[in-house]
Amino acid sequence: MLGAGNGRIIFRHILPNIIKPVFTSLGNNMSGISLQYASLTFIGLGSDINNPDWGTMLYQYRIYLFDYPMMLLWPSLGIFLIAFVSNRLFDDREINNIKQGTIYD
Repeated sequence: MLGAGNGRIIFRHILPNIIKPVFTSLGNNMSGISLQYASLTFIGLGSDINNPDWGTMLYQYRIYLFDYPMMLLWPSLGIFLIAFVSNRLFDDREINNIKQGTIYD
């Protein structure tokens, strides 16, 4: 048998070149999914309204905006932090400082 096997081609050549774009896409999708879920539960299309979740909390506490603004700040901050951390955790710009020797660097 001549040449490299399928496993060697995949693990040595293909995966090192696609791992960074896949992780970047994963981080963007995770933040988008969390924002979409919160917005759907805000308008009442998510889980049961009795289940505690950030979109439902924003919907139920929106009438207290001027009296108790912290009731809206904490769920909003939670949604923001989930989206921000998942986006930054898999961001490609942070990884680019470390050269790994792939052909797309």
